[in-house]
Amino acid sequence: MTKLSRAVIIGAVSFLGLVSVGTLHAQEAAKPAAEAVNPSIWTTDFDAALKEAATSKRLVLVDFTGSDWCGWCIKLDEEVFDKAEFKAAAPKDFVLVKLDFPQKKKLPAGEKERNDALQKKYVVQGFPTILMLDGSGKVLGKTGYRDGGPVPYLSHLKELAERPALLAKAKEAKGADKARQLAAILAQLDPSEAIETYPEEVDAIIANDPDNALGLKAKYVAAKAKNKLGESLQEHYMKKDFAGMIAVVESYIKEHKPEGEELAELLFHKVRINLIAADFDKAEAAVAEIVKAAPDSRYAKMAPQTVENAKKRAEAAKKKAADKAVVPEAK
Repeated sequence: MTKLSRAVIIGAVSFLGLVSVGTLHAQEAAKPAAEAVNPSIWTTDFDAALKEAATSKRLVLVDFTGSDWCGWCIKLDEEVFDKAEFKAAAPKDFVLVKLDFPQKKKLPAGEKERNDALQKKYVVQGFPTILMLDGSGKVLGKTGYRDGGPVPYLSHLKELAERPALLAKAKEAKGADKARQLAAILAQLDPSEAIETYPEEVDAIIANDPDNALGLKAKYVAAKAKNKLGESLQEHYMKKDFAGMIAVVESYIKEHKPEGEELAELLFHKVRINLIAADFDKAEAAVAEIVKAAPDSRYAKMAPQTVENAKKRAEAAKKKAADKAVVPEAK
């Protein structure tokens, strides 16, 4: 994720798209649930899966899913996990765990609490999130929905499983060569995702490019700042502190002095925050900021229509509420 607005994420992140979730997920409208995944290859018992993985020398693949509401989770089941190729190959290398977060279906006693605890432990903020763990529960990699079907997905999982060994070898190098090798291995990941999944390796890249001679220090320091921005916004959103959210964005702009499209993107978040707060005047003021700062950006074209659409929805909701409140005259 090189942009702030790209993932399906809980709460503020769902709205603002500021925290990474792997490879570009997006929430769809609710769809009918996919057919049940073959219970012979998936378990819901996380602890037992870790033990089995340690005994069998396999890795653990954990699917954090929303089976009855998350469109991309359902697509991943239908296009990959339910396919014969995946069912035949995946259990050879992985113990498969499915942790569900349904909105309609009721989970067995204790399962919801256990799933919630694991979601918190692994800081899962979007669905689907697929974690690859070793038998001790350590995260080795993270991914999500990918198109192409089961064969490319299995190939992707193979690369993900091999990455820790490649990183370990690269960490044996010294100085700029170490930074270069680590960055090459993580290059296929968005910087924000790399920071979340491989924090020690990212810190090593920064430390071994102290003068930014390779351009790597600036890249990952900037990505860290954006991750921190997303976390701060989420914290304020959970308190419904919209003024605090605006202050966080403005503070980020003041400190980092972004320009062009990046600045327009941040100002667009101000538009959307004000729309959440139903403050249309401030939203329009933020639109004016975008047009002034980056008139040729895509956000300068998008923002006015976003505000107009929000106004129409608000008016329609207001009219619907008024019509409902009208009591028919007695005959």
